[in-house]
Amino acid sequence: EETAGEYKKWLANTLKQFPQDVEVLTLAVKVATRHKTYTKASQYATKILKIDPLNSFAKQTLFASHLDRARKLMRQKLYDSVEKEIRLAEKFNLGKAYHKQAQLMRAFLCFANEDKQQGLQRIAKELGTLHTDPVNSHFNATIEALRNGLPVAPILRGLRPAKDHLL
Repeated sequence: EETAGEYKKWLANTLKQFPQDVEVLTLAVKVATRHKTYTKASQYATKILKIDPLNSFAKQTLFASHLDRARKLMRQKLYDSVEKEIRLAEKFNLGKAYHKQAQLMRAFLCFANEDKQQGLQRIAKELGTLHTDPVNSHFNATIEALRNGLPVAPILRGLRPAKDHLL
């Protein structure tokens, strides 16, 4: 514990000394994430983007932060705010894989807030673009349902069966 406290102290001093240093800010993001202080991690990532607008690490950190916030809002049933967080995440234009994650989140939002059947179809479609096999689709669906506070069983029933599939 003494070492962790010393490390934090040195990092804080280094940040004061070099507030515009991208490497120091990147280290601060990693430390904040490790200690689950995500708001602080987002603040450091935002500082990085002000200095280096193309920094993909900072963009990925903020993208993940927005999707995590969307999941928290989904659990609270604040659906309009979920859509806003997804849109904020999409503004980082990180590529196809990230776009697919945002679309999957939207499909879960549809399931939770709009039309269950249409939501299931969209979830199955989005998982089909993310995974080539049903085992990974089922795993991803389970994790996302749990993270969003949604029931797992009806979502899994909407996917193609994974019973006899081998990885």
